[in-house]
Amino acid sequence: MFHHRRRFGWPFVTQRFRYRANNGRTLWANPRYYLGRPVFTIGVLGMTAYIVLSLIWLRVFLWGAAGYGVAAVLFSLPSCRRDWRLPFVLPFAHLTQHVVYYVGIVWGAASILWTAPRIVRMRRWRRRAFGAAPAAGTARTRPEATETESRAEARTDRP
Repeated sequence: MFHHRRRFGWPFVTQRFRYRANNGRTLWANPRYYLGRPVFTIGVLGMTAYIVLSLIWLRVFLWGAAGYGVAAVLFSLPSCRRDWRLPFVLPFAHLTQHVVYYVGIVWGAASILWTAPRIVRMRRWRRRAFGAAPAAGTARTRPEATETESRAEARTDRP
């Protein structure tokens, strides 16, 4: 899948938030796909643990922020060859991107709370419209399709 990259700024942040919110929603549909990836699982659970522990102990927040800052600067240093200002800007850009990723995933996963009734209604409507689930190996037929086919046959019978 190809995503058109946007310049860093508000369009970039909103695009990334939208993509990560979709990941959070998809987490409910296919949890094995996301939770089976160690980087995703460790990242989301680690960040959640960091936030919870930071609310309890200020020292955890300070050490975590300092560690993230040092790592972000170290990962930004190779970009000094292109522009000497980048190591001063990139840590904040990385922080923004990681915060948007985490908030988007959590927002998407939490969206089940307000979209679940709509999903349940859609599933009930589908059951009423299309009948009970078909037996294994049989094709599902829609009542509308039969009606449409009969209309098409009626049109072909006309002179």
